[in-house]
Amino acid sequence: KGGVAAPVLSSISEGRAPAAVLRCRLSGRAEAAALSSARGWEASFESEIARHIAQVTCVDEAELTVRSHARGPQVFVCVTFGSSGGLSQAMSLEQSLADGGLRRCALRNCSGLESPWPPSQVLRQFLLRSVTFEQFWVVDRHEWWIENFPQVLQTAKSSMFASEPFDLGGGRELTLHLHPTGISHGGLKSSARRDAALTLSAAGFGLPCFAFLLSAGKRAETWAGPFGRDSAHRFLSGGPLCSLEELLDLTDENGTLVLAVEAVQVEPPACMLNEAEAPDCPAAESPPAALAEEAADGVHGADLLQELETAE
Repeated sequence: KGGVAAPVLSSISEGRAPAAVLRCRLSGRAEAAALSSARGWEASFESEIARHIAQVTCVDEAELTVRSHARGPQVFVCVTFGSSGGLSQAMSLEQSLADGGLRRCALRNCSGLESPWPPSQVLRQFLLRSVTFEQFWVVDRHEWWIENFPQVLQTAKSSMFASEPFDLGGGRELTLHLHPTGISHGGLKSSARRDAALTLSAAGFGLPCFAFLLSAGKRAETWAGPFGRDSAHRFLSGGPLCSLEELLDLTDENGTLVLAVEAVQVEPPACMLNEAEAPDCPAAESPPAALAEEAADGVHGADLLQELETAE
């Protein structure tokens, strides 16, 4: 196959997922200066925002997987709910973004009154600005394991690995391609770092009609999409997922990397429609009285309120 290595993606799981899985993406912005100066901001950001999302959606924080990344000033937060994720959690998270509940939760749980916002400047700026909410329900999934991935990567002579053909969600003879060092455009070599990428391929008649996500990690910690047919009926086969270093970090203690393609839909599955009511969570409280006093005294609150009014 034109120099492509023999398939190393061994299929271990096929067919419909046992239950619909909820994945959400929050898209917002932060200042480039904050992103560039706070190197390694992702770990603190993810830890803080996961705690607040767990609170506003009434789920155990251990049930959440949160990953974030930035492209220029844009910040993307990918959230995957575990077995407790349902329609009520999706509704609560979306509502908390619309009415400021997530922002108030972050303020209420701040680490010290001397700083009325969370320590992470990126999180502060993210919450102060408009955030777009998307939800995806995984209704079908095909998964592979690559054993000893770091060793396979070192010994491989190809820049692409391909799976054996498979069927999913009406698509036939599909093939998953892993590009560890990214995809070069137009056949030109680039000295710039390219992220590892996943793409889905098929003969013209076998292209899937469903939207799909591409993910890596045992808990699909990192995912991208949706891909598939766009509004102009062009087929988007996939794209960048994460850096090669991050991909290697997603391997388990045995060096096994899990990859998956997931058929998704935006509307909740029929099995979730009975969950029409939001969970009985405590309402997001107003800022503590001490912070209100600081605002009145102009210690920290004046700047904060001005930022808030500007953002809204």
